[in-house]
Amino acid sequence: LNGVVAAAQLRYPDQKIMFPVEGGYAYYDSEDSEGNPAQYNDILIDSNVKSNEKDENEPWQIEEAPEWVTGFALDDEYQEDYWVLQFYMEAEALPEGVEGRAGDVVISAYGRPLTIHVTQGKVEEDLVYTLDVVQEPRSNYAAEAVDLNIDEIAEKLGAEPADLVFSLVEPNTGEATTEYSGNPGELLFWCDAEGNNHGWGGAFAYVAYQPENKALVVCPHPDTANDTKGKAVVRLSNAEGKYAEITLNIHFFKENVIYKPEIIKTIEISHLEKAATAYCEEEPAPTFDVTEVCTALGIADMSEAKAYIVNLSDGNFVENTTDGWRDANGDAIPWSQATNGFCLKLNNPASGEFDYTGAHDANFQVGDTYVAQWGIVANEKAVLLKVTITFVDDPAGINELNADDKAGTIFNINGVQIVKPQQKGIYIQNGKKVVIK
Repeated sequence: LNGVVAAAQLRYPDQKIMFPVEGGYAYYDSEDSEGNPAQYNDILIDSNVKSNEKDENEPWQIEEAPEWVTGFALDDEYQEDYWVLQFYMEAEALPEGVEGRAGDVVISAYGRPLTIHVTQGKVEEDLVYTLDVVQEPRSNYAAEAVDLNIDEIAEKLGAEPADLVFSLVEPNTGEATTEYSGNPGELLFWCDAEGNNHGWGGAFAYVAYQPENKALVVCPHPDTANDTKGKAVVRLSNAEGKYAEITLNIHFFKENVIYKPEIIKTIEISHLEKAATAYCEEEPAPTFDVTEVCTALGIADMSEAKAYIVNLSDGNFVENTTDGWRDANGDAIPWSQATNGFCLKLNNPASGEFDYTGAHDANFQVGDTYVAQWGIVANEKAVLLKVTITFVDDPAGINELNADDKAGTIFNINGVQIVKPQQKGIYIQNGKKVVIK
């Protein structure tokens, strides 16, 4: 099978497949004796993969194509004698006001892909770019530039980089829009994975043009999961409407690296959180002793260390790409997937104070507990900050009582002072959780 599938290639590798402006079937980008486009209306592929019309599982499939390419037909009349397949591709009419468009059609048999470049209307091929963009997912809105020479594009368009008009090509219509979805003044589009102008909520990524930096940049949405793929098509145009079209094939991916430095000290931290409440910001954030951490690690200050989220399930130290969010099991995960999870942010470890605590849902009830961990690492040694969150009715009331009363005073999880626990359960003594078994 491998030998058969490998024998699939364009008979004329440099040919360009063109569609008439009015739509319909494609033809080769070649000329007849009088210099007119030759109307062959088929695409020749050398292949040993035969089409069996009686087989419901037709081997040849369109894997990827622009929205305006509507389909293809297959003719295997000459395959028996010449091992040649003829494909007939069809497209919609070019939209009014659009001079031309281009893209790639990927067909495959048994999973082996073959890319065919297609155009419609007036397209300057030296102004058509296709880039594969691979970046790590992240939650800090830090954009990264793609490998594109803006000066070269501006020169071809006869304009300065600062004067180029940035637009997004809507995949369903092929029309370009300048309805930016970023902050005022930003040349930025939030897109879904198909490249539609989407807005921030539930987006896949944003694509932006930064004329001051002469850069086209891409940034994932904070909730975009690892190993997610998408696409966006953008244009840079001059004042006369001549443009360069850039197709971005985007893949957000980070290899799952196992990192477990030696834990030389564990600091237990207790925190009270209001039960049955999501995104509560009323409670003061938990704290830790920076001097204690630095002393254990043998460093002068926190500038020599780095903070990691430590997964509860496997103890893996992971980069904080989720802004402190964790799933129900205490493992790092984007906010959108943190159902029954919790957020414990630590943006500035040198402060000795966590920045935010809050449940993703209002599902934690009185008496529930949750553990979230951070690791402070220096010289391959780590101090583990193990924060145990206890959910109570009135955390503020318990904290106030503990501040004013004598050491040893005990309260139940409802904030009511008691003399001695009479049954099993969770109690608060000196501001810390105590479990009576």
